[in-house]
Amino acid sequence: MLGHQQIIKYRQQGLQPQAVFFHINSHPFETIPELETENDLDNGFFPSIYTGSTLPSSQSIWYLRGLKIHIISVTPDIELTTQWVLAILELEPSFLIADIEGTIHTWKT
Repeated sequence: MLGHQQIIKYRQQGLQPQAVFFHINSHPFETIPELETENDLDNGFFPSIYTGSTLPSSQSIWYLRGLKIHIISVTPDIELTTQWVLAILELEPSFLIADIEGTIHTWKT
């Protein structure tokens, strides 16, 4: 998983990003060091988290509680996407949007 450390640091300072892009089964594009994923917030961007092949059951994602989450899933594995959606919903995000099999779903708590 990449991109989550910046959000943890931000939350530990009592701050929260306006929104988070959550990429399931994806990796960031290669880029110059100054624009690495963990520097999104410092560079004035919305932070992005890339799960790679990480399963939700193996991660603590407490830092997403109460945030606006935009899920971007590039996996044909609907079960994996569903697992991540359910794990995030347990944290009561203020808003969650996800494209699941071509249908946009939204949740607001």
